[in-house]
Amino acid sequence: MAICVRVATAGDYRPCAAIDRGYTTSTVWQMEYRFDGFDANQGTVCFRTVRLPRPLTVVESPPADALIREWLRAAGFFVAADELSDRIVGFLAVEADAERRIARVSDLVVRPEQRGQGIGSRLVGELRRWAREQGFQTLLAETQTRNYPALRFLMKNGFAFCGFHEQAHRGREIVVYFAATV
Repeated sequence: MAICVRVATAGDYRPCAAIDRGYTTSTVWQMEYRFDGFDANQGTVCFRTVRLPRPLTVVESPPADALIREWLRAAGFFVAADELSDRIVGFLAVEADAERRIARVSDLVVRPEQRGQGIGSRLVGELRRWAREQGFQTLLAETQTRNYPALRFLMKNGFAFCGFHEQAHRGREIVVYFAATV
């Protein structure tokens, strides 16, 4: 299947919202605090890879209309589509902080049956090209510690761990941040 990556058109948003964004993993990042001595204000936080006793399946199905409203406000929205059928197989939405010259990935999804075929990397490549043209210096992305497939994808695509927030998502999930230079 030949894939083209392009800027989204008005008719692309609804098919993108229908793409399954769930995942299954047998591995997660576990956060560990290590306090030094008696001072509770000094210590070390580390993340380690942990194998789960059984696979974890995460199902995500946010309301399509809410997603589309968010995407319409995005600074950029790119789709990966089959060149012959124009069927969308993945997409990437980006928010822009022009003052700090940061482009933040707000959404990146590839159809489950097409994952691992380089489509997400092609979308990130298009993001890099777009970000350079717009004068951005840094790409920023975030995911949860339980989304090991996304963690591996980001690192494979040149993103480096740059921070975390313990309660940024619903359910008090730990969010980890990754950055890459444009």
